[in-house]
Amino acid sequence: MTHIESTQGDQVTLPEDYFDPLPAPGLYNVLEDAPDPTIGQLTESLDSLRRGDDTITYELVWLGDVLKAVGHLTI
Repeated sequence: MTHIESTQGDQVTLPEDYFDPLPAPGLYNVLEDAPDPTIGQLTESLDSLRRGDDTITYELVWLGDVLKAVGHLTI
């Protein structure tokens, strides 16, 4: 996070909102054809995290969506 802060500043702006996630559990079975991607939205993941209206397990998935997008800023 120190690197992100030094390259992006105190606030991070994600240039993209929509992404193609592969639905679980199929994304973990690499020996079969990949499942069809769905459409994910970072703002929806962030809103869901802010509301905290689901189980902690799925909140980790939403957090993962956001962290992956932040990590891609440095590529």
